[in-house]
Amino acid sequence: MATKKLSRPSSAVSPNSLPAKVGINSASRRGSSERVMKPSVKSVSVMKSFPEWSDTTVSSEKFLKQAFEDVGFFLPPPLKSCFHEYKRPAELCAETAVIVHTDSLDFASLVGKLSVESFKQDNDNEWVGLIVSLFMCVAANHKSIPEESFLWNLVYPRPSKAKDGKVLPNAAGKYLVKLFFAGAWRKVVVDDRVPLDVHGRPILPFSVVANELWPLLLSKALIKVLLSYSNSSLYDGTFVHCLTSWYPQQLPLGPDCWQLIGQRPVDALIVAVPRHKAITVRPVPPSPPAGPPADEGHEGLSAATAYIVLGWRACDADVLVQLRPAKPSGAGWNGRYSNTDHNSWTAELEAITGHTAELRAGGESFWMCHEDFVKRFEELQVFRALDTFSSRESVHCLDRLPFTSQELPYLYVDGGESERRVSVLFALAPDVEASERSAVAELTPPSVVTFSEFQWDSLAAGSAVARLRTSTVGVQTLTVPAGKHVYRCNVTSARGYHLSVAASDQQSLSLEDLDKVAAKGAGPFVTDIETIVKPQEAHAWNIVAKSVVSVHEPVLLSAQLLFDESLASSLRLQVINNDTLQAEPVVQLRSVPRCFVPNEAGYSVVVECKSGQKLSGGKLKVRLLSDKASKAAAPHRAAAFELATEQIKATQDFAGAYAANKFDVIYRKTVQAADKGTFGVQLAAEGGCWVRLEVFDNGVKLAEAEGRSCCTLSVVPIQPVVDKKAKPGLIVQASIVHGAWRPELPTDTLPWKSRFLSVVALVIKPDTEREEKHAGLRQTWEQGQAGRAAKAKKARDQYVQTAPKVDPIKLDVSGVVSAVLPKEQLSEKEAARKVTVELFEQQKRELDVKRKADKEASLDNRMQVQTQLQLSRQEFCLLQEEEQKHRDAYNIKAFPNLVLEEKKPEEKELAKSSKGKRTVEK
Repeated sequence: MATKKLSRPSSAVSPNSLPAKVGINSASRRGSSERVMKPSVKSVSVMKSFPEWSDTTVSSEKFLKQAFEDVGFFLPPPLKSCFHEYKRPAELCAETAVIVHTDSLDFASLVGKLSVESFKQDNDNEWVGLIVSLFMCVAANHKSIPEESFLWNLVYPRPSKAKDGKVLPNAAGKYLVKLFFAGAWRKVVVDDRVPLDVHGRPILPFSVVANELWPLLLSKALIKVLLSYSNSSLYDGTFVHCLTSWYPQQLPLGPDCWQLIGQRPVDALIVAVPRHKAITVRPVPPSPPAGPPADEGHEGLSAATAYIVLGWRACDADVLVQLRPAKPSGAGWNGRYSNTDHNSWTAELEAITGHTAELRAGGESFWMCHEDFVKRFEELQVFRALDTFSSRESVHCLDRLPFTSQELPYLYVDGGESERRVSVLFALAPDVEASERSAVAELTPPSVVTFSEFQWDSLAAGSAVARLRTSTVGVQTLTVPAGKHVYRCNVTSARGYHLSVAASDQQSLSLEDLDKVAAKGAGPFVTDIETIVKPQEAHAWNIVAKSVVSVHEPVLLSAQLLFDESLASSLRLQVINNDTLQAEPVVQLRSVPRCFVPNEAGYSVVVECKSGQKLSGGKLKVRLLSDKASKAAAPHRAAAFELATEQIKATQDFAGAYAANKFDVIYRKTVQAADKGTFGVQLAAEGGCWVRLEVFDNGVKLAEAEGRSCCTLSVVPIQPVVDKKAKPGLIVQASIVHGAWRPELPTDTLPWKSRFLSVVALVIKPDTEREEKHAGLRQTWEQGQAGRAAKAKKARDQYVQTAPKVDPIKLDVSGVVSAVLPKEQLSEKEAARKVTVELFEQQKRELDVKRKADKEASLDNRMQVQTQLQLSRQEFCLLQEEEQKHRDAYNIKAFPNLVLEEKKPEEKELAKSSKGKRTVEK
């Protein structure tokens, strides 16, 4: 199949993966087409243990005569607790083991004969009952499954017969099972060993025909796949998905769940999941129940049985749901509208549902209202076959991934004149190593697929329109309004995955790069500049792409980078106004979208590359997004802007060692060019000190850059030198930021290196202007006083010869630390320094203790003052109450005819609280 390769970013700049060409394969059943894109990966795929199914590889599989044991099969903890031993089929039955016992019946007869009684039910294992019910769910929809993919036909090799017609035994006991997961039919290898409990009973589904192996082999292959998903469950839809290739969509139960399904699809399987204690392949931490408590086994329902939804009818503001247990034995319904509830059924209901008294008397199906359905069931699983989608496109990456976000190609949907629905099919790749982990293995976080509206004119992410969260496989529906729409797809996953977008009706649907989407008239205008980044040494700085954008009219523009994974974390994007040399803001290798207006020199888009490790090179694409077409996109009409690519033609490197000087200058160089153009310069110094680059034009500073250990000027315009006698046009000065570096010894130096990259040939020389100025001054002095220089030199030499000789040993060096001291003195000074440091630390600790004690004492004093104040307030309130009592007694005695009105208790309490509140405020 033709494929499309994508990089798998592993850093924070994951949205900048570089897609390549797309291959199309239109071969599909029912006229549907599928386009598949595979990200290019370098690691070994975890799907090596589960390769894709092909008749060639199956026919070349070796089946030896010695007994085969599948060392990769492990029983899940719930079954391992009751496991006792393994036995071969020959030890349990004298007849030759076969995959399915046909009894000379055709396929239709075999399917019609299949029932719950076809499986052994001699133990109370919950796993056996549930797996059998899921087998029956698949058998219930056998008309929608091709004969070659139905249950027992998924097991290989087919039995061979001898000349006398007898079936030859499979001596090795090795079988291949064809299961669908991770987006394809895959090969799973199992053996025929039967796990038994202490009573000799199979703990996996087994046929009542002793020599029939297909239930056992299918169960072992399915458990092997389920164990590779660390947090899977028998109820999560993976089981049926592996057997049929149908994708399950989990729908929460609510008043609108039946509207979401719409009219029941003819070839879809709808399974109702009962509320239960989840049957998982691994123990999971306990979590609070999501809904009301489960009535497990109440009123006839069983949590160990799957229920098939046959239909639903709306009547009297309610919905009646028709169900049938996949395993009918003891799994019926005895509540309202059951087959035994004759009071609830009326003639009107029988006419609406068609469920007459005769059907209720002996039928396995039953009806229940939506209210009871929501209480007894947890969710609906709608399985849809891939053949029901007329168009489908996929992208997959089946390798183990770090738990990061990866941005996929854009989804383009042309909804036409009406609202459309697009199904998102997502399947995770199994983690092969998970099957070998212990029962307490750490659970892998669920993967999330998000589709959001594409907003190129803003750095803010668009609102999410669909989100799917799953640990195994799932389906989500995306509702697309009328018209053309573009969506951004993002996957956050710790494992490989397979993603498909599909539509049931014929409509324009694509999952591809933005440039192809833009060509269909959706999204912004796209202009791409492709280049190849050559291999380069570690710590080498290069300009790998440079373009000049000439704007003719105001245009909304944004630049971003797409690159191979090998170039991650080594690229830098800059968009610079050539008139002002000001850089536009850039976030995660994407410039902030803004309106660019016409200017004189245009705008430079520069991509730099520098890495601490050696780079092997790779592909790079500079993408410009705009609201108006460029000259390249519309060559036959007036364009809003033009794009000119410039190549780096000259590279010059300089290196040296900086010695401290009073000007802090590392170097000063003159730069001249014969043609008009631009150049870039970078300065790198050791020691982690701050350095500065400056460019002067006739003494006027044009540009400046500072940085720690490194600084860069990416774009510096330069004009050709017309008058050779005139001063050089540009001077580049490199210096140390004042005070950033001081040598420990006078002889210390700071190594540095600098690189010039230009689109035109440059002549770079050391700047000798200062030396020439001093030489001219000396020449002027010589002309005014002939022989001045010779007399000065003679006087210096005579002083040196006549100066007294001083013995450095006899110098008084008391109080002066020599550059070189004896070891004894160095040891003494080091010991004295340590004593001083310890004394300082001790004083510091004592000061900290004192400060802490003072703080605590201050806090205690404050609390005491507050307590005293509170007591004083209470005493004051008591005094006020006593005074009021005295006043009331005096009034009664002095004015006996005055009747005092007694206040109610609540009024007294309110007055008391208000009075106390006013006192506190004062």
